[in-house]
Amino acid sequence: MVWPTRCSTLSNVLRLASFFSWLMTRIPDAEQQLAQYREMKRLAVESYRRKLVWLRARRADPLVLAHFQQLTARWESALADPAALSRLFAVEAFRSHVLDIEDDLHGQSCTLLTLQRIDWVINQLEQHYRFITDEGGLFYDNEGKSQQALLSSYAQKRQQAQQYLLSATAAKD
Repeated sequence: MVWPTRCSTLSNVLRLASFFSWLMTRIPDAEQQLAQYREMKRLAVESYRRKLVWLRARRADPLVLAHFQQLTARWESALADPAALSRLFAVEAFRSHVLDIEDDLHGQSCTLLTLQRIDWVINQLEQHYRFITDEGGLFYDNEGKSQQALLSSYAQKRQQAQQYLLSATAAKD
């Protein structure tokens, strides 16, 4: 299975589904996931280059231009260096799953995928905490927390997600 690439813009691609959820549920092989991620970033660079042309033509604020230039440069740099691409993939996957977990918990809309994401985040925190912190992967409530505090927090989130999952199942009965 290949992530759709025929869309005219990155926003169209991203509307199809959460990219990292799609990878988690459809592409089990890590090398294939990275290949799909590489293609998605290639499309993102193309899209953001067009966006920068559009912004310049409309005399966008220099801070806005700088933001999009920085993102594009980071992605281009990662695409040119397999190790950098792998690091960016790891951090963006972590951040994406964290955001999806928070969204599911806040909306009390947890599924088995929510539990899978939580388990994945816990595993990443156990195995790669230093890397995640060094690469800026921790944000919002997670920023500045110790490894143990985060592991405890995600264990609690897992229990909460299970409760929401059970509540949803009971409501259907």
